[in-house]
Amino acid sequence: MPSPAYKSFALVGANGAVGKQIFDALVAANVSFLVLTRKSSDSSDTPLPNVKVAKVDYEDTAEVSAVLKDNGVDVLISAINAVVGGKSQYALADSAKAAGVKLFVPSEFGFATVGAPAGLLKDKDDFAKYLKKIGLPSARFFTGFFYSYLPPLVGYIVDQKFSIVGKGQSKASLTALEDVSGFVVYVLTHLPAEQLNDKIFRLQGEGLTLVEVAARVGLPPNHVDKLPGNLAVSFLAQLQGLIESGGGSTGWDYEANKEGADKAGSANALWPGHEWKAITPAIFSK
Repeated sequence: MPSPAYKSFALVGANGAVGKQIFDALVAANVSFLVLTRKSSDSSDTPLPNVKVAKVDYEDTAEVSAVLKDNGVDVLISAINAVVGGKSQYALADSAKAAGVKLFVPSEFGFATVGAPAGLLKDKDDFAKYLKKIGLPSARFFTGFFYSYLPPLVGYIVDQKFSIVGKGQSKASLTALEDVSGFVVYVLTHLPAEQLNDKIFRLQGEGLTLVEVAARVGLPPNHVDKLPGNLAVSFLAQLQGLIESGGGSTGWDYEANKEGADKAGSANALWPGHEWKAITPAIFSK
C-alpha cells in the first residue's frame, strides 16, 4: 500500500456523538491531533498527551487559520452539528484554505447527499460544492443511519413500539458509530492523497428494511400513519419518509432516482480485515 499522504489532523465538534467517536478512534490509533473548540467550551486544555486543544471563535477566519497553520494541520475533520452549525463550516473552510490545509472532511456522516433536492441533505451537498469552488479537496463519508439512533427513529423511546410509517420495505444503509469512526480514521491515516482527495466513501454495516430490522431485534412492526408524540413532526419522521422512498441507501443516486453505480457499502473493502458490526436486540435494551 502507498504511504499515507497526511500526518497532521485537527478535529472540530469532538463533543458530539460522531465527533466523540472520531476522537476516541484517533486516540486508539495513537494519532497526535489538535481539537478546536469554541471559547465557551469547558473542555480541558490538556486532556491527553497526544491531544492539543485550541479554543477559538469558529467564525474568526484569521484566528482559526493562524492556529491551523501554526500546528501544520494537513486534514481538518468537521463533526459539528450540521443542523445548528452548518454556517460555521463555511468559515472553517475559508480558514483551512488560508492555512494551507490539504483536505477537509465535512460533517456528512449520514445518507447520500449528492444532488439532494432540498433540506439538510441539500445543505450538505451545497457545502461540498463550496469546498470545490474554493479549491479545497474534500473526503465525504456517507454512512447511513446509526444503529444507536434506531430506537428514536421508530418511536420506541416513546411507547416501546417499533413504529413504521409506510410499508417499511425499502432497504436502508445502517452502520454502527464505532465502525464509522474507525473507518474514517483508518482511511485518513493509511490512504494516499489520490485515494482521498475529492472522494466519496459509501459505507454500510448492514442493508435492511425497517421490517427486517424489527424482525432482527424481536419486535413486531407497528405500521402507523405517523410516529408517536413529538416525533411525528421531527426530523426523524422525515428520515422515515426518505427511507421509504429509497433514499436511505448510501448508494442512492438522486438524478437517476435509484441505486447508483457506486453502491452502498462500496467503500467497506478499503478497511481490510475489519468485521463490521451487526444489529442486535441489545440496541433496544439500552
